[in-house]
Amino acid sequence: MEELNVKVEELATKLDLISKKMHDANERITQSLELLTSSLQEVNNKVDKLDGKSNNNFLGINEKLVKMFEEIRKIGDYTRYEENQDLLDKFPAPKGKA
Repeated sequence: MEELNVKVEELATKLDLISKKMHDANERITQSLELLTSSLQEVNNKVDKLDGKSNNNFLGINEKLVKMFEEIRKIGDYTRYEENQDLLDKFPAPKGKA
């Protein structure tokens, strides 16, 4: 019985370590997503200001931004952490996708 308790304690310690590493990784992912989101929003705002002035130069950039936002959502979805939910809620799912 004591051997079983030792094994359970070892597993609990390993699980706690994995949980801490996942939390740390999620923090880094969240920070990266926030930075990327901020940068993309800034670019999007600049494109909106230029819209119509030099349309040929920015043809397709909105589609690229949409794809980047989709990637942000995918990364956030993979983490499955509540910390990312606020960030994900800022960008609705693209039309035609759940």
